[in-house]
Amino acid sequence: MADKNIKIELPDKSVKEYKKGVTGFEIAGSIGERLAKDAIAIKIGEKFFDINAKIEKDSKIRIITLRDSEGVEIMRHSAAHILADAVTQINPKAKTAIGPAIENGFYYDFDMSPVNPEDFEKIEKKMLEIIKQNLKFEKKEITKEEALKLFKNNPYKLELINELDAKEKISVYSHGNFIDLCR
Repeated sequence: MADKNIKIELPDKSVKEYKKGVTGFEIAGSIGERLAKDAIAIKIGEKFFDINAKIEKDSKIRIITLRDSEGVEIMRHSAAHILADAVTQINPKAKTAIGPAIENGFYYDFDMSPVNPEDFEKIEKKMLEIIKQNLKFEKKEITKEEALKLFKNNPYKLELINELDAKEKISVYSHGNFIDLCR
């Protein structure tokens, strides 16, 4: 019978035992309520994952918060997705291109009619509405074929997808009804 517990090594080199399939959020909660509240991602080995990712084997982990530079970058990346969601809700004809985190913030490229100064207030208000919904970001890996179908009406996403190898898994993030491609 396979062992149902796994060993998790924390940054202080302590090792704790958890049930196989434990999430980063559950580990953070077992360490402290404040850490669970602040946790936004988990680093397993050298890779970053959603805080709700299940851990299936012995691992070395680190809980990521906004006190970490990686946490700030993750939050900026999430803000770019929220910006894209807000803009496409306000202007459904807008086509999203890319929206990365950058050193001092984030941006998103759109193909749409020009934005006027008064539009910024509408966009900010919509972003705040989306944030208040407290929607979870969910990462999913899909095939190139699935991505091509999902983004069939967006030439910019199709261009990015077509640059990838056919066997490569493609990450998409969703929150609510909004789905975006991540490279």
